[in-house]
Amino acid sequence: MSGGDGGDLLLDAFGRLLGRLPSDDERERLRQARDALGIRPDDALWTVLLALQWHLVLYTEVPRRIERAAARATRQVLAAADSPPAPARALHAPWRAAALAGLAGGIVIGFALASWYH
Repeated sequence: MSGGDGGDLLLDAFGRLLGRLPSDDERERLRQARDALGIRPDDALWTVLLALQWHLVLYTEVPRRIERAAARATRQVLAAADSPPAPARALHAPWRAAALAGLAGGIVIGFALASWYH
């Protein structure tokens, strides 16, 4: 993907869509698609391929985002459970158990979504 084969336009479009240049693996996949399908530099099919690449990147990143959010939520809930508000201190153990049960349910849903996207 370079110069005379329309690669510069493709790389520019890729950069505008994904906010970065393609990795070597992504460039290779685009080259393989071009060669296997006989795609010309001005072919409208590039638009579709770039949209599919964007979806691949997005769905690869979603499980990681869910995992980071679940870890952050776990830390926040545990920190809050260790320092409950004054009126809740008498109910600390049940309050903590309820908070952790709710968090566990959210994590299960998050991982289910992650596996669905993955």
